[in-house]
Amino acid sequence: MSATVAQALTAFAAHGLDTRPDERGERAWDADCPVCRHLSDAHWPLRITEARPGGPARLRCISGCDERAMLAAVGLGGVPLAVVPEPVPAAPAEDWSALGAGLERWDLEALLSGPLEPPPWLADGVLARGHLTLLSGREGLGKTAFANALGSAISRGRAVAGIGCQRARVLVLDAENDRWIVRHRLRAFDPDLSAFEHVGVEQGVFNLARQIGDVEAMVARHRADLLVLDSFATLAGPTLEENNAASVVGVLGPLGAMLQRQDCAGLLLHHAAKVNDGEGFRGSTAIPANASLRHTLTASGNRLTLTCRKCRLAPTPGPWHMQMSTRPSGLMVLEATDPPRRTAVEPDTDDRLARRLGEHAATTGEVRKGELCDAVGIKPNDGSTGRAIKHALEAGYLLKVAHGIYAAGPNAAGSSIHPPAEGGEGGWMNPGEDREAAA
Repeated sequence: MSATVAQALTAFAAHGLDTRPDERGERAWDADCPVCRHLSDAHWPLRITEARPGGPARLRCISGCDERAMLAAVGLGGVPLAVVPEPVPAAPAEDWSALGAGLERWDLEALLSGPLEPPPWLADGVLARGHLTLLSGREGLGKTAFANALGSAISRGRAVAGIGCQRARVLVLDAENDRWIVRHRLRAFDPDLSAFEHVGVEQGVFNLARQIGDVEAMVARHRADLLVLDSFATLAGPTLEENNAASVVGVLGPLGAMLQRQDCAGLLLHHAAKVNDGEGFRGSTAIPANASLRHTLTASGNRLTLTCRKCRLAPTPGPWHMQMSTRPSGLMVLEATDPPRRTAVEPDTDDRLARRLGEHAATTGEVRKGELCDAVGIKPNDGSTGRAIKHALEAGYLLKVAHGIYAAGPNAAGSSIHPPAEGGEGGWMNPGEDREAAA
């Protein structure tokens, strides 16, 4: 506990105001506010925190009471504790006084001393306080349903699909779903409404980058431990350029800083790329770079798999295999399942892409490489594309007509070219054969 925090607690006690350690076990204390005293919902309105570990204290009231007024009311002279200078040891040889705005020299001796704390998990391996988690998946796969299930479990302090969750308060910013959808979907997960808030966002009007202050005010007012953002593109507004790193950082940079200030976990839903069965992400690499954790949600039949692709806080956790089911009562449950079993006949990714290339060529006739790739949702310059085309040629799903031009091979589904009989000649060309010569 810093000296300034102890000073604040002593002053509050001397004026008959209750204080208590934060129920989440953090370096924070809840207290009655000396200005507004209390709120109608009986929540502790005031939070006393350290500006940084071992640093000066900050007083924040969810009613927005002025910090100077609060300090004056408890006899601390109206001087914000956050600006009271800490004892400074003898100046080192280097002069750090000229650091510019936004720069802070960290005391590494204090930072690196003592036992290491575990990651501040809110949902084990998935969400952490003060950090942003990026969740990507193909459209219609169930990202929102997963977020609803996870948020509902957190509001009640229950595990979900094998993921341990702390009980905490949840705030959802939803720019994807209307009231009817939210009413029918969210009610099925039975969240604790005393700890769950849902805010609808009008697309084209709200802008996350410009209104991050409004979002922070809502997080502070609700005292949210988890902020769910559904989804990145719709909340960021039409000015967002997903493939432009500067545009992305202009949105996610302030968001990440706000989550740190409020010690709140963030879950950002984002659409996946069409390549690699949706295991990638859409847009600039600055999107995952600004997240501490990145997870992908994929489906196989009616089963979902949550896979961690990036974790700055701990060794890579997961994967988690799960399935959504509906109880006779109408409530929906996300349950852990066994990992899917791979069989010898299950084709690999290259073969699936190769078959799809052949099927499309069978419906269009001769087709250029770029048009062929666009039709099956892959990029012409992607490394997996070259492997898939090579595999398609070798397996007879495609024929190479000329440079960059292909047609369906004899083994492509829907192909009108029949493969040769064993030991005989067939009615199709070898990939390298010239058509005029063959004629």
